[in-house]
Amino acid sequence: SIGNSALIRGKKKLPKGKYKNVYSYKMPNGSIKHQSYISQYRWSKYHETERQAAIAVDKYLILKGKEPVNILVSK
Repeated sequence: SIGNSALIRGKKKLPKGKYKNVYSYKMPNGSIKHQSYISQYRWSKYHETERQAAIAVDKYLILKGKEPVNILVSK
């Protein structure tokens, strides 16, 4: 995770990927970051890969007693 700031100026939103609650941005320095974001909990984190962001979403949902929606599965 590279921080939680959703207020990075000059970031450009990229097309939606294959995971729920994951958004990708091109940052002003040219790097691409992937944001885990669940609006109902006002929760957000940035990650280096889209997969890491998707797993973070699932872990947060499990923490809140919900079913995972991306990679992880409930037993």
